Amino acid sequence: MVLVRQALYYRDSGKDYLGAHLREQGQKPRVLRQGGEGREISLPFVVGGGVIIKLILTRHGETIWNTEGRVQGALDSPLTEKGIMQAQRLAGRLKNEGITHIYSSDLPRAISTANEVLKELQLSEVIQNQAVRELSFGEWEGRAWKDLRDLYPDVFKVWYETPHLVQIPGGENMAQVTERAWNFVQELLEIHKN
Repeated sequence: MVLVRQALYYRDSGKDYLGAHLREQGQKPRVLRQGGEGREISLPFVVGGGVIIKLILTRHGETIWNTEGRVQGALDSPLTEKGIMQAQRLAGRLKNEGITHIYSSDLPRAISTANEVLKELQLSEVIQNQAVRELSFGEWEGRAWKDLRDLYPDVFKVWYETPHLVQIPGGENMAQVTERAWNFVQELLEIHKN
């Protein structure tokens, strides 16, 4: 899921400062928590005209297949009760971040997570886009990770040491998913530049 927040920045003595809008409101700028159970990360982009677009990337909540150790990729598995609670906690952490748009993969597990955030932030919609999907694992999807490690030890050796060189049968490689995701980020920056 990608959450968009526009912010102002100011320049003083040739140095750029983030969070000018927060200072004007008497608040201190802060970095959103990175990592942990929610696994979100914040990426600021200066797009000109005094505008910063901050993209907050986060993962969906726990799914049934996560608990079973199965590969998801482009296939889906519903959120567990814990996954729903994770999404609700994520929503609580994001409540005061000034988010204006939510983008999500079109897969139900991501949409369910995004909808929990949507409710808390009282926004009008989750914008779905296939570009936000996780890596496609092709023929491995739906299968148990443990079985795949036993069947494809050479592929997993490469995966652990140099994951960018792995080509999963019928799936994407890291270069493909990176290009897909980067093109989406570029689209977002263009859409939200004003």
